[in-house]
Amino acid sequence: MRRFVVLILVALLVAVGSLCAQQKGPHLLVVQPAFDYGFVPDSSKVAHTYWLNNIGTDSLRVFSVKVTCGCTKASVDRGVVAVNDSMPLEVVFDNLNRLKKQGRSAGILSNDPASSRYEVSFSCFTYVAGEATGPVAITKNKRLRLTTLDHGKDVVVTIKNVSKEPLEAKLIAYPSELVSVELPQGALAPGAKGDILVRVKSEIKNKNQFKSFTFEMSDAAKSRYTIPVRMSEPISTLKSPEKGR
Repeated sequence: MRRFVVLILVALLVAVGSLCAQQKGPHLLVVQPAFDYGFVPDSSKVAHTYWLNNIGTDSLRVFSVKVTCGCTKASVDRGVVAVNDSMPLEVVFDNLNRLKKQGRSAGILSNDPASSRYEVSFSCFTYVAGEATGPVAITKNKRLRLTTLDHGKDVVVTIKNVSKEPLEAKLIAYPSELVSVELPQGALAPGAKGDILVRVKSEIKNKNQFKSFTFEMSDAAKSRYTIPVRMSEPISTLKSPEKGR
């Protein structure tokens, strides 16, 4: 019996040693490599940030990111990710003329010896005006077009519970560097409306960008909804062409 226990311990040590050996060198990990936007209004752009984590024993080098079509843009700092550090990868999707269920992916090329091409993906359902969107209808501001003049203001997105059961909303993802998002408190009764308060932050480095935020309802399907956010400078602040040129 004692010999059997010793053999088991030896086998476990060998397995652990093998696992550790596999982890040597750079090792890329994305905690949530697949993201669901849920319902997205047509003719808009949405964005999601994936975090590239290096859980290996050596520096991770990200060479490039390959997208599957021209409707998808990826923005990443090409460089080195130190051990136990991370780097953001933002992927922007333009759903113009892309209706119903959509899905795209992006391949991350790095020096990870176990996976030199690491794939992240996203999915959504692009809807048009008047189309059913599950248990919730967005009755005001299904997309936001903001400018720097909106700093400090609360912009309201109104949702309506069109189902037959009370529903609560939960925030899934939002661009914290750009806005804060406050969802309705408590459950929305069937037929009731609730306001989502979006406040633009006062200090923004990039004044022209496409972002979005996603929330999830408590129905059985865990329906998600994404509000596109377009941030730009007001026309009045843009420089006019010089006369005579």
